[in-house]
Amino acid sequence: MRTDLLAHMSDPFDVRTPVRGDDRFGRDAMVAALIGDLQNHVAIGVFGLRKMGKTTVIHAVIERLDPPRIQLPGPEWLICGADAQMYLDVGVAGLCGALVNSLHRRCAVDLPASGAPLADLRRAVELALHDRRRVCLVIDEFDWIVSGDNAYAADAVTLLAVLRGMVQTWSDRLRLVFVGRVPERLNGAALFGAANPVMNMFRGFWVGPMSHSESDELLTRLGQRAGLTVGPRTCVEGWRLAGGHPLMARLYGSAVMRRVRGEAGAMFAQEAPTDRVALDAGKDLLRGADARVHFDEVRQLLAEVRPRAFDLLRELALDADTRRWDAAQDTHPEEVRMLVHFGLAEAVTGCVPEVLAHFMRPLPKRIESAA
Repeated sequence: MRTDLLAHMSDPFDVRTPVRGDDRFGRDAMVAALIGDLQNHVAIGVFGLRKMGKTTVIHAVIERLDPPRIQLPGPEWLICGADAQMYLDVGVAGLCGALVNSLHRRCAVDLPASGAPLADLRRAVELALHDRRRVCLVIDEFDWIVSGDNAYAADAVTLLAVLRGMVQTWSDRLRLVFVGRVPERLNGAALFGAANPVMNMFRGFWVGPMSHSESDELLTRLGQRAGLTVGPRTCVEGWRLAGGHPLMARLYGSAVMRRVRGEAGAMFAQEAPTDRVALDAGKDLLRGADARVHFDEVRQLLAEVRPRAFDLLRELALDADTRRWDAAQDTHPEEVRMLVHFGLAEAVTGCVPEVLAHFMRPLPKRIESAA
């Protein structure tokens, strides 16, 4: 098989593939805004739905502020992070150990473990601050720390108290970033029956949906890598279905690619047009399991943190009346803001992406729309 055709056999829309470096596009204004927040606030909470692009934005910030050392002196910032989900069985000890190891690798300092993970973390940060003007700790998937159903629960309050004390001590040079889905527990007054040491400490930063132009760019550029010429009809359908959610836009792109390949076979020509399969690919997406999983995740999350927001989402999905949306902005402003932040409702009209609206309709209507 020719190598130019082999290049198009993989799926560039695959949501399991992280987006970094040259693969990233759009979000420039968001990256610049987050950098500005880091310059001025000691603690930032980066919130958004799964696969909305939170980690991608964080990596873009790191690439800007803390690029690999090419020459001396090194960058002003040193940014180290850890994923809280990786240490569910060991909790705070494992997370602190990961942060300490990351700091050690970057700073070339030697700090033997003392058996007190939080003390080791504080000492490692102190040593790192001698090597850089500013240090930033990034804790991804922070929701697991405050969920209460894993090993973090025993020491979560102590961890947050120590982190708060550290940023207060070195407020001019130390920054803390928590990345997760929602701010409710992080900013609440109580945590596990004790006073929450970080209540209202984190400045909220939402990674929301893409703009219409960014959604079109995602489909077009990733389509080019698959050998597709993504047409205007495909872009319109992608926006109608996903409403700017990167995960759903990429799932739609995969459905389009499968349709084109299914018609032409594995040896399809480069620059294959997509508009002729745009509608059928959308129906494939609605019939598939991935779209249902996304809907179930949204439903579960809203039921946990803001049940009224899900009720409002259902009302908007079943009756697209802008008057209902306008009224909700006065009567339920927090719910409205959450739906907009999550990309579940368009900010001006309250329009709900088709992928979500589809699963809120009665079964006969769902069968009809996906037929």
